[in-house]
Amino acid sequence: MNNPSQVELFKFDLLALQSGKKNYYQYLSLPVTATQFEIEKALIQKKEALVAIKSQDSVLMSKLSVILERIKVVLLDYQERAKYDGRGFREFSAEDEVVPEPDEQAKEIYLKAKALYGQKRYRECFLAMTQALKLDPSKPGYYLLMGLTQSNMGDYRREAEINLNKAAEMEGWNAEPLVALGLLFYREKLMKRAEGFFRRALEIEPNHSIARKYYDELVGPVDGLTDKVLDTLSKVMPTFFKKRMK
Repeated sequence: MNNPSQVELFKFDLLALQSGKKNYYQYLSLPVTATQFEIEKALIQKKEALVAIKSQDSVLMSKLSVILERIKVVLLDYQERAKYDGRGFREFSAEDEVVPEPDEQAKEIYLKAKALYGQKRYRECFLAMTQALKLDPSKPGYYLLMGLTQSNMGDYRREAEINLNKAAEMEGWNAEPLVALGLLFYREKLMKRAEGFFRRALEIEPNHSIARKYYDELVGPVDGLTDKVLDTLSKVMPTFFKKRMK
């Protein structure tokens, strides 16, 4: 019986690796206790042997070259090697993978986007929030961050308004989207609209410092009365107060 050729031996190796009959150590003819130096040396030898069969079977060489690169990544990294050994000398398979739920993925992206926003990297934040909203369109905070981001991007002001309004609708108790809308229109010099949003924000959160600052700038104190007196009037004479505030 003729001995198998080098190409045939490599084909056997490929099938054995693909079927799980051989692990990476066995493919390199090494014990599982092999040192980094021994692994590096074995990888070089395998690579040289593969080059020798290039003219005979380039496809086979290409497939095994990819596997060699993967072996290099796994066995020459201490953490990856520990994981590989711990799984019984097998790669991380699809069955092992715990894919996070879409809402968890979205949350992780959102947290990264917040950091990007804080660094004024608005374009990157916009791309991240686009992905987060695709994964989970149910969070008002996501629309708020997207709207804030778009407010800082000159060509997305209209989209910013839509997203901030969406956040305000979803969380009627939250003054922040209204303040953001007020600032958006203030920058656009649409003062009446800005005033309306600052007023609505103050109705929800009377002590909101930003809303108060801009509202007072746009409207000024009513008849010079203090906030305390205004609060009293709003309770005693609600109809009159509302008329004066319009």
